[in-house]
Amino acid sequence: NGTKSRQLKVITTIESLHEMAKDLVCVNEIAVDLEANNKRSYDGICCLLQIATRQVDYVIDAIALHDDLAPLLASTVFANERILKVFHSCESLDIPSLH
Repeated sequence: NGTKSRQLKVITTIESLHEMAKDLVCVNEIAVDLEANNKRSYDGICCLLQIATRQVDYVIDAIALHDDLAPLLASTVFANERILKVFHSCESLDIPSLH
């Protein structure tokens, strides 16, 4: 059918988060989308993070991994200038909710 099969990885543990970060530093580009909620918080909170490479789609439980998610990704993936990051519709709550 001409379409390539993509792998889906659901990230809910600190171990799987570290494994994902190791995988992501090996790619040249990623696509990022966040789902945030500001109904019960002034600043909003990131609830779900989706990161896609050309081979793998990652769905990350940002609530379960709240304390570890932003520091780990900021230091490994988001700060890496070699990796092109394409954010979907990030002008509203997305970027601020990553804190």
